[in-house]
Amino acid sequence: MANFQNIKVIRRLVFISYFFVFILFFADIFIYTVYHGLPIKRVVISGDISHVDKQRLIEAINNNIYGNLFALNLAQTRRGLSTLPWIETVSVERVFPGTIKVAFQSYIAFAKYNNNRILSTDGYVFFGTTTESLPMIITSQNNGKRDLEKYNFFSNVFNKHNLGIKVMDLSNYGLIVLRLDNNMVFTFYVENYQEQLKRLSQYWDKIVIPPYTKFNFSYKDIMTVAS
Repeated sequence: MANFQNIKVIRRLVFISYFFVFILFFADIFIYTVYHGLPIKRVVISGDISHVDKQRLIEAINNNIYGNLFALNLAQTRRGLSTLPWIETVSVERVFPGTIKVAFQSYIAFAKYNNNRILSTDGYVFFGTTTESLPMIITSQNNGKRDLEKYNFFSNVFNKHNLGIKVMDLSNYGLIVLRLDNNMVFTFYVENYQEQLKRLSQYWDKIVIPPYTKFNFSYKDIMTVAS
């Protein structure tokens, strides 16, 4: 009886041993596959990257996408590629057996913002340059969303007269200076510019007449014009 019990124990031990050998075998295969299998052979890029410097893009790809398909950390790769100028969002996808797909979505430029920044259409400010013909916003406050709202508020009035704002200068304390695409200049006081603009819109045909090109609404009770 004792010998029979010993045989059962031995069989169980043998089974457990084989089981662990089986687990270790497949664990080795898994580890080898993760670190050595399915190397990344191709990177496919899509989206608007026309504003991204090509050399900088290549460096970012090389620094963030390497190794093999399993070992690549997708979240870390997205964060690394998102640091490129002009890039709003990045998606990274594995495609077996050896491809990484990267899709970029760029910001849409609305205006040049000070000397070395761009203001996007949703009010986000980022470092970048462009050769596009865009309006310029000059400011010392760096509040993109608020400045975008101001620009659009003024544009709603001037666009009705087929005029565009070339420069909106907010750098002078308390003043908003607008230079239009026909070189007319309008100055408003920041505390009540909405009321002043309403007055301008109401009396446009009587105020905006040749040869005057400079219109100052920044004074409390008067408006000045000059040629």
